[in-house]
Amino acid sequence: MYRPLLFAALVVGCATAVYLEYGADFRTPRSSLPMRGALVTHNKPVTERFAGAVAALKAKYGSDVEVRQTPSYFIVQRNGQYVASQTPPSVFHEALGMTQVRADGVIRTFPFHVSPYELHHSILPRVVPMLKMSVGRVFEGDNPDFGLDDFSIEQCRMLSPAELGLGLERRLLRLGNSAICTSVWKRPPVRRMLVGIVVADGGSWVRLFARGACRILSNAWLKSNRRTSATQPDYLECLLVDRPDNQPFGSGVSAFAYEVRKDGSLATFWQDPGVLRTAPLPINPNLPTFRRAEDRDTR
Repeated sequence: MYRPLLFAALVVGCATAVYLEYGADFRTPRSSLPMRGALVTHNKPVTERFAGAVAALKAKYGSDVEVRQTPSYFIVQRNGQYVASQTPPSVFHEALGMTQVRADGVIRTFPFHVSPYELHHSILPRVVPMLKMSVGRVFEGDNPDFGLDDFSIEQCRMLSPAELGLGLERRLLRLGNSAICTSVWKRPPVRRMLVGIVVADGGSWVRLFARGACRILSNAWLKSNRRTSATQPDYLECLLVDRPDNQPFGSGVSAFAYEVRKDGSLATFWQDPGVLRTAPLPINPNLPTFRRAEDRDTR
């Protein structure tokens, strides 16, 4: 009589323990430093899916429609008249953002531009105003004041899961390669933030345990960093791409930031960096600019 109840209680207890350890990450201490951060994501078109997307649009709107492709849209027309539009199939490609930490009464800004598929050893000049417009505007109170001379991007590396010594985690999360870079705030006293990004293509359940996964990954990145650099970062940010097939321009990313204490342990900030959702503006065929673009493209 009592065995089913005991078994159910055991299952619930185990599930609760797993969630507290890897979902809530309750054992990681909290940092007392104020932090705020935000990032946006960019997708990359998947050209091999275009034919299927066009076929689906014709099945929906009729075989007599014409589907035209622009850099940002599939535009459906019938007899030269606008019918509908749709963004092309795409997958996550990169993240751009900035994180600010206040310590000793000083605010330091750590910009980054990272991708799990390629390394960016520097931030292009045009990316700085993009960051200020797309990310800095969400920082309440003031706009981030920095330029290219105030920071640098250093020690960018691509690491496989095997190089990080991850075994079971690699298989459960279906981890890809990690890209890590150090964002250095150069105004004295200098501070460093290690930024890492990785794809975890294990399924929708990954997001529930993203916090614990990032803690495991962050410790592995720190360990790898110690083997190549004599300077320990002061902070660390983990970007876990848990939905690489997000559509059309959703985030697909979980972000967590930590203070790296002198003994090398992690202390999570009370607030997580915000992942901003962006989407293209819908096409309005009544706007003259749209009509001019249509006329130019169809000559």
